[in-house]
Amino acid sequence: MASRRIIAVAMLAAVAVGWACAQEKKTDAKAVLKKIEGKWKTDRSESDGRDSTDPDRTGAVIDGSKFTFLVDGRAASTATLVLDPDKDPPAVDLRWTSGAASGHTSLAIYRLSEDKLEICWNDARGRDREKRPSKFTTKPDVGSGNTLWVFFRPGKEVKGEAAKVLKKIEGKWKTARSESDGRDSKDADRTGAVIDGSIFTFTVDGRAASTAKLVLDPDKDPPAVDLRWRSGGGSGHTSLAIYRLSEDKLEICWNDARGRDKDKRPSKFTTKPGVGSGGVLWVFVREGGKSEDKKSDKKKDSEETEAKAPPKGWTEFVPKNKAYVAWFPSEGEVNETDKSVLIKGAGQLRFLGAGLTRKDGTVMAISQVRLPPQLANPREAKRRHELFVDHFLDEVKGKVEEEKAVKSGVMSGKEYLIKTPDGMARYRLLGSGVVMYRLAVVGTKRQVQSEDTTTFMEGFRHVPYVPSPKEK
Repeated sequence: MASRRIIAVAMLAAVAVGWACAQEKKTDAKAVLKKIEGKWKTDRSESDGRDSTDPDRTGAVIDGSKFTFLVDGRAASTATLVLDPDKDPPAVDLRWTSGAASGHTSLAIYRLSEDKLEICWNDARGRDREKRPSKFTTKPDVGSGNTLWVFFRPGKEVKGEAAKVLKKIEGKWKTARSESDGRDSKDADRTGAVIDGSIFTFTVDGRAASTAKLVLDPDKDPPAVDLRWRSGGGSGHTSLAIYRLSEDKLEICWNDARGRDKDKRPSKFTTKPGVGSGGVLWVFVREGGKSEDKKSDKKKDSEETEAKAPPKGWTEFVPKNKAYVAWFPSEGEVNETDKSVLIKGAGQLRFLGAGLTRKDGTVMAISQVRLPPQLANPREAKRRHELFVDHFLDEVKGKVEEEKAVKSGVMSGKEYLIKTPDGMARYRLLGSGVVMYRLAVVGTKRQVQSEDTTTFMEGFRHVPYVPSPKEK
C-alpha cells in the first residue's frame, strides 16, 4: 500500500512539473496579434511556385483577430485569425468569414520580423486543405504551401544602402549593348529601360515590353538583384542577377527566369561560356549622360545611316511607332494593323502590320513581330525562321521554290520565292534579337518578279526615322 502511495505521489509531481513547464513556455497570442495589428502592403505573393504579377494592388488590415485582405484598397475577403505562437514554425488558422473561401479554414504558418509579415497556407478548399505547410514557399517541396504572402509596413519598403542605390539608378536608360549566350544583339539601339522606384520597365521602340520589381542586395559581391517579372515573357518568375553601377552606366547580368539555370545567380558580367557566366547581359547608359555621347567603334552600314529619297511614283512610309522606314507605291493608301496572330509552336504573337493593294491586285505588306524570350535566343534562329516560313506558306497555300540569304543594313535574313495556286509570292524575313520583320509581295509571277517588287524590298530600313532629302 505504501509503495502505491509513493508511485501516485510521484506521478502527480511529474504532471505538476509538466504543467508548470507548459505554463512557462506559453506565448501570449494576444500580444502577437497586437504586434501585427495595423495596415500592411504586399511586397510579393506566390502561388503554386509562381510570383504574382500585380502585388502592388493588394494588401491587408489586421484589427485584433480580424484579417481583411485588400485589392485596390477594398475588402476582398475577411478571416478570423487563431494563432498558436508556440508551434515550430508558429501556426495560424485563417477562418474565412467572407470571400471565395467563406465558411472554410486555411491552415497556415507565419513569420514576423520587425516590419515584415509572412503567411503561407494551403487553399481552404484545395486537396491539401487538411495539411499545414512547414516551409515558407509554394515551390514543389516537402512541407511547401499553396499560397505565400509577404507583407511590409507602409513606408518601410526599402532601407539602407539598397534605397540609396535605387535612388541613383532611377530614370531613363538607353541600351549601349546587349549580349545573349555569348552573342551581341544587333537591335540593342531599339531597346532601353525606365526605373521608377523599385519598378524596372524594359522598353522596345519606346514602349513597355516587360516589367519587374527590383529587389537589391548591395552587400553581396558582386552586388545582387532579383528581377521579379510582372509582365512579359518571364511574368510570374524571378531572374537571379548581378549589377554594376558606374557614373552613367548600369550593367545587369542574369539567367533566364524559366531556363535551365534559373536557380543560379551569375558571378561574372558575361554570357560567354565559362564558370559564373549568365544567360543575358544588358549594358545601359543614362539618357543625357556622358556615356551616351560616346560613339561606337563599329562603322554602320551606309543604308542604315543615310536617308534616301524614294523613286518617282513611290512614297516613303513611317509607321506610328517609327520603328522603320519603307517605300510603297503612291497609287494607294497604306493601312496599318495591330493584331494577335497564332503561330504554331510559338503561341499568340503581336503583329504590327502595314500593307497596300495595288490597282493590278498586287499585295505588298510588312509586319513587325516582337519575339517572346524563348524565340529571341540566338540559338533559336533556325527554328524561328522555320516557324514564320511555315506560317506564311499556310497563309498563301504555297510551296518554296527558291531561297537565298539577304541583308538589309546590319540585319541579315532570308528571302523565299514561293509558288502559290494563283501565282507567286516573294517573302523576306529579317531581324535578330527581340524583333523580326516580314516583307511580302503576293501576285502573279510577272508582278512578283518585277522591278517594283525589288524596289519595295530594298526600300526597307529598320533604323529610327530620318527625313528624306525631299522632306528637308
